[in-house]
Amino acid sequence: MLKVENINSLLISYSSISKCNSKLVCSLNKIFKPVLTSKDDNENLKKLAFQYAPIAMKIFNQIIKTLSDINNDISSNKKRKIKFIDLSEDSTDNPTKKRRNNNNKINDEIINDDLDFVQNYTNEKISLIESSKITLKVLERLETYLNVKPIDIDLAHSNLITKLIEVQMIESAEIQLKHLYDRIKSRYFENKINDLYDEILELHKDILEIPVIDNAEDITKISQLIITTQLNSMKCLSYQNKLDFLFNGKNITMYKWCEYIRNKDKLLSEKLYSNISLEAMSRTSGFTISWYIDAVLKYGYSVEQKTKNNFDLKQIVNKISMFYDKAFQLISDENLIKLNLSKRLLTIMDHYLYLGKKIKSPKVVMNSRKILFKILNLLKENNSIQDYVFYTTKFLGHIDIIHLLYYDLFVNLEKSKYFNQSVEYIEQNLEFINSTKDSILSINYIPAIKNDKTIQMINSIETLIKIIDQNIYLFNSKTASLLTKHRKSLIKLFENIIILFNTILSKKYDRYETELVTIIIRCQTLLSNLSFIFEDYNTWLYIDNYLEEAKELADSYSCIEGYKEISKAYSTIAIKLYKNKYYKESISLFEFSYKTLLKIKERSFELANTLDMLAICYYYIHEKETAKNTLIDSFLRIPLDEYKKFNHKNIESNNLLSKIIEHYVRFSVSSKNSDKSYTFIDDILIKYPCEKKEFENFILNIMKYELELLQSLEEKYNTEKEQFKLIDHMLKYYDENLNPFCCSKLQLKKLHLFQVLKPKDIEAHLELSHSIIDLLKKENYQNDNNKKNQRNNYLSLAYSIYGIIVNQSKDKQIKYFKIALKTWHKLFTSLTKYKNAYLADYFDLYGNFKYRIYTLQALLIFNELIGKDKKGNNDKLKIIIDISKTYLKMGYSKRALDEINKLKSDMINSSNYSWLYYHLYLSCFYLSIDEIEKSKLLFDQISSFIENNKIMEKFDDSNSNLQFNSMTLSYSYCILSQIAMKKGNIYLAVKLLLFQLSILNNFIIQHSQKKFILMDSKDSNFPYRYLIQTSQWEILIHLLECYKLLGNAYSMRGSIIESSCYYKEGLQLAELVQSDIYICRFSSDFGFLEQKKKNFEESDKYYNKAINSINMIKNNILYIEYIQLEIFICISYISKKKYNQALHLISKIQKYINIMLNEDYIRSIDLINNAEIKNIDNTIKSISMNEMSKNFYQLFILNNHLLLQQAFIYKILNSQDNINLKATKPILADEYLIYANITLSQFIHKITLNPSMDFIFESASALLISNIENINSSNDNNDIKASYLNIIEKCLTKALNLSYNKDTPDVFRKVSLNILYLNIIKSFLLPYQFFIIKQETINKCAMLLELLKGLTYRRELFEIYNNKLLNYFSIKDGNNTFLWSSKKLEYDENIIKKFKNSINDNINYILYNKYLQEENIDYNTFQDKYINIIPDSWTVCSITFDIERNCFYICKYHKDMKPLIFHIPIKRHISHKKSTYFEFEKGLTYLRTLLYKENNNTEMTQYSSYTEDEKVNNITSEEKANWWNERIDLDRHLEELLIKMEVSWIGGFKGILCPMMKKYKKERLLFKKELEKFIGEMILKQDTLLEFDSNICDCFLYLKDEALDCELEDVIYYFLDYYQSYGIKVDYNMIDIDMYVRIFRNLLQKFENLNFYDFDEHIIIIPDKQTEIIPWENFPILHDKPTSRILSLSLLRDRILLMNYENHSKNDFYRDKYTINSDSAYYILNPGGDLINTQNKFQSQFEDKKKWLGMSGKAPTENEYLDGLNNYQLFMYFGHGGGECYIKGRTIRNHIKTKCAVTLLMGCSSGLLKSSGDYDPTGNSINYILGLCPALVANLWDVTDRDIDRLTQGLLEEWDILSSTTIENNESSPYYKMNLLFNNNNQRQSRENKFETKNTELSLSLSQSLVLARRRCRLKFLIGAATVIYGIPVYNSKKN
Repeated sequence: MLKVENINSLLISYSSISKCNSKLVCSLNKIFKPVLTSKDDNENLKKLAFQYAPIAMKIFNQIIKTLSDINNDISSNKKRKIKFIDLSEDSTDNPTKKRRNNNNKINDEIINDDLDFVQNYTNEKISLIESSKITLKVLERLETYLNVKPIDIDLAHSNLITKLIEVQMIESAEIQLKHLYDRIKSRYFENKINDLYDEILELHKDILEIPVIDNAEDITKISQLIITTQLNSMKCLSYQNKLDFLFNGKNITMYKWCEYIRNKDKLLSEKLYSNISLEAMSRTSGFTISWYIDAVLKYGYSVEQKTKNNFDLKQIVNKISMFYDKAFQLISDENLIKLNLSKRLLTIMDHYLYLGKKIKSPKVVMNSRKILFKILNLLKENNSIQDYVFYTTKFLGHIDIIHLLYYDLFVNLEKSKYFNQSVEYIEQNLEFINSTKDSILSINYIPAIKNDKTIQMINSIETLIKIIDQNIYLFNSKTASLLTKHRKSLIKLFENIIILFNTILSKKYDRYETELVTIIIRCQTLLSNLSFIFEDYNTWLYIDNYLEEAKELADSYSCIEGYKEISKAYSTIAIKLYKNKYYKESISLFEFSYKTLLKIKERSFELANTLDMLAICYYYIHEKETAKNTLIDSFLRIPLDEYKKFNHKNIESNNLLSKIIEHYVRFSVSSKNSDKSYTFIDDILIKYPCEKKEFENFILNIMKYELELLQSLEEKYNTEKEQFKLIDHMLKYYDENLNPFCCSKLQLKKLHLFQVLKPKDIEAHLELSHSIIDLLKKENYQNDNNKKNQRNNYLSLAYSIYGIIVNQSKDKQIKYFKIALKTWHKLFTSLTKYKNAYLADYFDLYGNFKYRIYTLQALLIFNELIGKDKKGNNDKLKIIIDISKTYLKMGYSKRALDEINKLKSDMINSSNYSWLYYHLYLSCFYLSIDEIEKSKLLFDQISSFIENNKIMEKFDDSNSNLQFNSMTLSYSYCILSQIAMKKGNIYLAVKLLLFQLSILNNFIIQHSQKKFILMDSKDSNFPYRYLIQTSQWEILIHLLECYKLLGNAYSMRGSIIESSCYYKEGLQLAELVQSDIYICRFSSDFGFLEQKKKNFEESDKYYNKAINSINMIKNNILYIEYIQLEIFICISYISKKKYNQALHLISKIQKYINIMLNEDYIRSIDLINNAEIKNIDNTIKSISMNEMSKNFYQLFILNNHLLLQQAFIYKILNSQDNINLKATKPILADEYLIYANITLSQFIHKITLNPSMDFIFESASALLISNIENINSSNDNNDIKASYLNIIEKCLTKALNLSYNKDTPDVFRKVSLNILYLNIIKSFLLPYQFFIIKQETINKCAMLLELLKGLTYRRELFEIYNNKLLNYFSIKDGNNTFLWSSKKLEYDENIIKKFKNSINDNINYILYNKYLQEENIDYNTFQDKYINIIPDSWTVCSITFDIERNCFYICKYHKDMKPLIFHIPIKRHISHKKSTYFEFEKGLTYLRTLLYKENNNTEMTQYSSYTEDEKVNNITSEEKANWWNERIDLDRHLEELLIKMEVSWIGGFKGILCPMMKKYKKERLLFKKELEKFIGEMILKQDTLLEFDSNICDCFLYLKDEALDCELEDVIYYFLDYYQSYGIKVDYNMIDIDMYVRIFRNLLQKFENLNFYDFDEHIIIIPDKQTEIIPWENFPILHDKPTSRILSLSLLRDRILLMNYENHSKNDFYRDKYTINSDSAYYILNPGGDLINTQNKFQSQFEDKKKWLGMSGKAPTENEYLDGLNNYQLFMYFGHGGGECYIKGRTIRNHIKTKCAVTLLMGCSSGLLKSSGDYDPTGNSINYILGLCPALVANLWDVTDRDIDRLTQGLLEEWDILSSTTIENNESSPYYKMNLLFNNNNQRQSRENKFETKNTELSLSLSQSLVLARRRCRLKFLIGAATVIYGIPVYNSKKN
């Protein structure tokens, strides 16, 4: 018996959300058990119905209410709402949220991997759903006996579904929908509906297609039920973003139901429609039809985002518009008013317009307007004035969309297909503007303005005005067809817009008065522009009409912005007239503009600019005086602040003011006459209203610029008199006592002018000279060296002029010359001990080479006058050498040599020091012209001379000799380093330069400390500041040159980090010194370095800096540095494929070089008053290469390089006729490469003309020894010349020899790949010229393939091992402080020789010796030294990608096997396959995109710095599910990408990546024979067959397991081309490739039972820099094979030698296995303290290892980290990155004693190598590899901590480092659930049979363990594929 209190208690429980739980469901089930279990007894059910039905109904209603409460609570807490699209331009590609992937359902309960996160009332909702099911079952069971009809129960059921959807229980809602649908079809549609469906989408399809029935009984409720059910179905689809399903449903009936109800009874149509269809919608959402509109918009936005990059956007727009049309079908006109839906529908219109704007479709714009027109008409008819004004404003707000209609029109003029529509559209606009005006006039207030819509309207009209302004030129000429119709329509449109705005303004609502007045004036000014036509004088009259109205309006409202617009309009039209030479007409308009601006303010730049233009017009109509007076007025209209900002040194900062000054000076001097004198600007500005101090502060800057302009016009207008007077004016503003130098400088200029103006007035000259001397003698400046120098400089010049003037008089006196001579002597001797070079070195440092030569020549004269000093020393030698150096820096090698030859006779009886200095420079000179052997021979003679005469013993560090000794010694190191660099010994060059740097730094510190005791120790630049203060220019030059050479040397070596460091140091020092020439040099080199790294943005920044610096040197000379800089920029253009810009720049540089080669210019260098460079002829002079190389060697080198770059561009542009290689002479490696490339392209062009040979360039091939017997000689060889290939081969050989040791790695790489490609071509030319491929050729190609990888690392390793042997030896003995450079090298060599006797005891010496041998390439020893030492169980696969040829070179190495080289083009046989190909760059881009998404998940951007645990703690459940879904998708995409890479790129040749086959010899031989027969019969149809290489056949035998058709095609085409290479022609069109693929597959299936898999066989991949980012180890062919990687074959050899070195005493089993003792382990666990889970997982396991040492949860010091690498056999790091924040990379490289421990770096991207363009990649992992780490485990990209911890645990367990842990298999654990989701098996998988090993004594190898560990990852590719091993297989000798 039911108790009332129990029922009430139950109802109360259901009303409380917190009490809804499973117990409540059990209670409910118990209450209704009698009903649910009763028999179908009518009487019994009737009794039960009376008792239980009311209770069930109450509980059901309460459940519905509680579900509503849950929905409200969720909504208020989490603010969930549909986000509308942002229609602004900035948001077009900015999706704020990722959509859930369509393939993944949203579950009611999400199982998570790591944490139980907060559920949104999940348990409560489940209990309510279960309860509702029970009550519904009760009601359905008792429905026959209830007072309510079954339809009412169905409506209640529908209401439940609505609430389920609201609380996002979508799956439950769909289950209930299915149940309800079954009831509907059984109750109302017997035999009318198909009841078969296989999936949930079919259910929705059936619901949405429920047919309309004509049944009078309960038609209202039935219709309501159907429509509600259909809307619920749509909502389910909408929540899952599957609304596209509706597009496929052609028979959706909801609209038919609505229409049926509306038309059923016309009298009741409104009631029925409102109360039924809209009530149904209301029941669904509560927002009437707005929900449907929101859902449609959401869907439209998501479709657009999802498909914008993959499909035609026009299709998307059309697709979305279908939805919009259907949305309108649901709404009647009357309900549009009642429900106020118009604003909501506007959102759809906005989106529609936005899409139309995006695809630039006027048609879409027209269609969208129909929506708006419908709303407007409806509102107008219903007198809804407020909304009408709102929408009309909105309409005007979108009027900028008219730009879409103009888009084609403005571009194609009358060709536009939208011309007529745009005119009609404008006319439609007029209609609605007029309607709006009438509406506004009909009311007393303006709702639109009160609702702030006026500004929107104003802004939209502003936008339209801007669009028309940008294209106004089309309307101002009769030639434009726009004039006829479109212009008139626009004029009419804007006239109406003006009327509309005037109407709004007339309502006297002044809130936006200023804005309205301004926009009206803007419209009027636009109309003045639109009305104006040059050819029609009558239209000029319209200008005044419109602008006069505008002026009246501006005056009425005092509108400042209006005045500006009017003035601008006058000026705009005036400028048009001016440009078309209507000068008189433009004057009146400029005057109007000026007068209008005066109403705003008295002074402005606009006023001055208008007056300036007015003056120009006056000038052109020959009213020069008026023009001058107008400009005078303009000076008074310029604001004071502009004068204050003016800087005559940087006129670009105030361009307008400088322009006005220039115009004034030019107009004044051009119109001057005897009547009108020149008025100086200070006389004009004396009237300017400002303070006297302010005036004096700026007037000098103005006058200095005025003086410069007068000087520039001196030759044309004889402005000497004006200059003279202007200097007097300027002197008025100087105080002689405060500014003696400025005054004396001006006086000297005045003296020069005086000599021109009054040459005979000697007394006046003398008086002026004397005044200058008196002025300079006022102060000695004993405490300020710089001022003292300037004073002596000016004083000596004044005395010299004074002496000249006196000498011109009758009383000839020499005393003034003597005084001048003494003053000059003071200038050069008193300031520094190093007396001869102060001023000359200063000029050298600052790039003033011409004045350096003048100074040195003057010094030479003084040196002759002064004679020798007390010690008998003479400075002639150094002066002449410095002159020679200067000529050499300028590029004039012949003149430099002529200067040196002047000293030959002086060397006969010279001192030791003179002889030494002369020959040192001579050696340097030979270096500069690339006579290296002469230079080296001479330097050896110098070294012998040093030793024989014991010169170094006489060197000391006393004050008198310290600088000379240090500079001489520094010079010797510099020269020897350059000799080493030129000869290709970069290591030696770097070593010598570092010694030079230490000598200079020691001197600087020592010198500065002696001279300056109170040194600021905190200022790191103090020593350099001291050098500047004491004018030690020579030392600074040595230091800067050393930095530059070091940067260059490291750049050539490929060590870009060190190169950048020294360039940066040099640049900072140059900036500190303010040396523009060195700033230019360092910026150029730095820019070129960044350019080669492909950092074009950075390189451009440095190039701009270099250009600015070279422009700052205002000398009338040309710089070789400028040419070099422009060549760098030219190469940058070529890299960016900007070929036309490069050609233009080359032409510019050639003109520059021609000027430098011009005899007039060369002569001008020795003349102070030389001619302007621009007046020198720059036409090309005929000069032979020999003459140019002899006389101008540096210019010859640059010009030659330039011509080759030009030829290279013409080659790229296929402009063969412009290529002239005869005019060039390759010298450098890259020049030989360019030469060879051009010649090769010409040769290939000839080959491709031969139709029988076009197959070569898309054929895969192997480089094999030629079989001469099988060659079928061809007569078709007319176009093939061996001479071409011989030239190419010689050039490439020369380039190879030059680039191997002394060029950037990329040059050697390109040369090597070209040699290989050349041999590939040769292999196809056997029948034509009998180019025989020998084994030596194959070995050479294989060796070059390996040498091109890691070239930088080999060069660096030589230095590393050398330094280890020297043990960072430093000379501590005082007697060794000054060691001669060659002696220093000899000293180091003797140290290393000591290790020879202990070779077996030192691995460092073994490896040093190997790298020493690699200095020279020896192809003959390649097999023995690199290949045959590989252990028998290893197979090495080298992978190289040639970007230029778009092909792979894969080389396979195995012990005692000749190298096997495959050439695999990406576009192989495209013409035959008729299919697309997968581009290499596209593949890498896709890979990087996937990894970027993994590293920067957009859903998780704000949590990017968190660990995986922290991420899932900080996000909602929905975000978390989205995050996991996306990661699973990324994992799948990565797997698919790797498959695609393997199939598309490697294809049928993937067997080359597999281990060598050693079993089944007979079967393999049989396969080879059958394959030969198969191919032979295909081609020859006879038994004459070619023999195939057995190793190649073995590779193809790997295809027996599930090969694709395309892979088998690769093999067939390979052999067909192989036959063609022997002259046997193949007609591909006659071969049925599909048939032969099937035959070949059958052949392979004969061998399918052979098992070649061996888990003990290891593969070592050697990827090149292009392919190292690819996870090759996870390609399908390799994923189950133990695989590691190494960066070069040399690095592999090092590890094999290390293994042999450590295993030499072990037995045979261990000899080829590298083992470690895992007891010797060091770990660093969670050093950053933020990987708590990782620490918790491993800490206890590690601490259980009693012999292990390490630290957890704290950061190590660098010494602790280094100790772990140095003194243990296993080092493990578990933190962020690769430990780079705890230890420097250089420390790892240089401070590891012998080898680095086997290392595990498990942080994110710890193994990532950063691409460096032309250089080898850089990365932290390289430091470990160069530290001789036998094996390094690292991650190629970012990983999550949980999954990588699983992999690490598995790795250490499989490797027998750790014991197996207990697996979390508790069913309640989230790990267990995620395990089922991802793997459907236990975490620790049992090893499959194929993973068995024969090795029983040791553990699995590290690479074997990694294969098994990857299987433990949840994301086997996204995480598992990230982990790779750099190194060799490593075994653990301590098995668990």
